[in-house]
Amino acid sequence: MSAQHAISLLHIGKLFMVYRQSLCLVRALAPDHAIVRTSLPISAGSNVTLGLRNGVEIDAQVESVEHERITLAFVQQFTLEQLVEEQARGRSGPESVRLAVTGRANVEIDGRTVIASLRDISLFGVQLEDTTGALMPGANVTVHIAGLSRRLATVRWRQDGRAGLRFAFSLGYELLDNWLAAQANALPSSFHRPTMMTPAAAAEGLPGCVRHSPEIT
Repeated sequence: MSAQHAISLLHIGKLFMVYRQSLCLVRALAPDHAIVRTSLPISAGSNVTLGLRNGVEIDAQVESVEHERITLAFVQQFTLEQLVEEQARGRSGPESVRLAVTGRANVEIDGRTVIASLRDISLFGVQLEDTTGALMPGANVTVHIAGLSRRLATVRWRQDGRAGLRFAFSLGYELLDNWLAAQANALPSSFHRPTMMTPAAAAEGLPGCVRHSPEIT
C-alpha cells in the first residue's frame, strides 16, 4: 500500500458487508486505500464496501485494525482527483451517504397520517415508498420513524411512487449510527450490491464504480 497522494479529511461515508452496514468517518483517502473509523464490528481480512457521496462505492479488504484506526486496501486503484471531483459534482447543498433500510414511516400531512415504507435514509433525509400519492414536492410534513423522534421535513421530489424528504434539521451521526445498529434487518431482501469497480473501469478511471440515485436533500 502506497502513502503517495493521500489526502487527510473528515468525511462521513458508510461501510457495508452482506446484510450489515454502518456509518463511518473517512479520515484519509488515497488511490489504493482509506483510513476510517466505524462502529461496525470488523476484523483484518474482512471484505467490505466503502460507500461515499454521489453513490461512489468501492470494494476493499480490511488490512489492519488498530483501536479506532481501520485501514482499508482497495481491490483496484483509482484516480484520487476524479473521486474528489465526482463527489463535489452537482452538489450545492448538504449531502450524505444513503443507507438502504426497511420499515414503516408515519407521515403527517394536511391533517391526516400517511403510512409509507422506508427505502433509504441519510443524515439529511429519507426516501419513502408512497402508494397513496399524497407526498408531493413542496409539501411540509412531520415524519415519525420508530426509534427516531418526530421530525419536520419537506418533500423534495417524487418519482415512480417514491418520494424524497429532506429533514428540517439533520440527524446526528451517533443517533443515525445507533439507530442503524438496532435494526434487525438493515438491508431489504431485494437489495442487490451494486456493480463495483472492475479492472477495466479502474484502468479507465472512476466512472465504472459510480451510480446515481435521485436526490433526497
